[in-house]
Amino acid sequence: MGRSGVVWLAWSLWLFGIAIGLLGRLLEALNGHLVSPPIEGDFVFVAVLTVGALIVSRRRSNRIGWLLLLTALLLEFGGFGTFADQYAIYAFVTRPGALPAGDWVLWLGGLAQPVGFLAIALLLLLLYPDGHPLSPRWGLVVWLAAGYIALTAVTAAFDPILSSAAGLQIPNPLGSQIGARVAGSWHAFLLSAGLGLLLAAIASVFLRFRRARGDERQQLKWFVFGALLIPLAGLILLFGVLLNLPWVENLPLWQLSTAGIPIATGIAILKYRLYDIDVIIRRTLIYGALTATLAFLYLGSVAVLEQLLRAVTGREQSQIVTVLSTLAIAALFAPLRRRIQAVIDRRFYQRKYDAAQVLAAHSTKVRDEVDLGKLTDELVAVVTETMQPASVSLWLKEARPHEK
Repeated sequence: MGRSGVVWLAWSLWLFGIAIGLLGRLLEALNGHLVSPPIEGDFVFVAVLTVGALIVSRRRSNRIGWLLLLTALLLEFGGFGTFADQYAIYAFVTRPGALPAGDWVLWLGGLAQPVGFLAIALLLLLLYPDGHPLSPRWGLVVWLAAGYIALTAVTAAFDPILSSAAGLQIPNPLGSQIGARVAGSWHAFLLSAGLGLLLAAIASVFLRFRRARGDERQQLKWFVFGALLIPLAGLILLFGVLLNLPWVENLPLWQLSTAGIPIATGIAILKYRLYDIDVIIRRTLIYGALTATLAFLYLGSVAVLEQLLRAVTGREQSQIVTVLSTLAIAALFAPLRRRIQAVIDRRFYQRKYDAAQVLAAHSTKVRDEVDLGKLTDELVAVVTETMQPASVSLWLKEARPHEK
């Protein structure tokens, strides 16, 4: 297929996915919002779908684009509370018999959901970022993962009871006797095999990162950064609960952070401002650690001050405690940020940290130096230590008579 045909197919699938999502929301409204997945989940779906279409249309040889595109379609069709569920609810509960083949649509949804989830969880880790396994031996792991996904789909196909997100349960149109035997034989095996494949997929990412150089290493950093947004969102929500901040608890951080993985993947593969990821990761580490430290200090100071004021005055002084704790945190912000930045630079960016230290020492040393020979030797030494070039030469412009 030519490039124009690939682009046409990619964006046709994108439109088809958007249509499925809109029909699912329409059926949800007709069902009286009996099952109503959060609207922020649609943002994740659109992000995965759009990134997949962009990668396919611009990097058609990269399998990651097709993987994201087809995974988004499968999850939107058969995911929790989406099209297949809403269709079955309308066909069996809202208006029984109004839509045909409700059981078969729910059956297809039951196949699509595990296939889509496992594809994004296993194959994306094994094939990122160039769409190829780490080595020919790891290609065997990719085939094992594909076989595992197929086996999971077969098991789901013969599940004796089909269930929807609203608790609707109907018999499998393929029959239940085969399903009971398949389910009893394979569920334990599938669970253990899936865990083993997931650990292998995660290990492949770490091995690939150790071997990667240049662009590929930066692409992997983007992926890791997108994945780290999820625990960061969990940390922010935890602080919201501890600090009793309802507006933080109501933020759609889980959905938005989940969308960070496909977005970071798209940025890395399309190589848009690729090398800025070092700056982004550094700032995320600094301000994430700073936020966690300040939150713990705030909670600790509130608890300690409340105890002290209660012991002195015999009653609670919550407003005074809050003001004093806030002032203390404001005073600690700048010195803590500098300290955390120094620790992170020393731990994760040792070469850049050493270079910054050398440059700082150089500026102090040459401030009062007037000997040209010593200045040139010092400059060459600093360039050699910080940049580590193969060779260094320094050319000085000869002063003209009228410039002396």
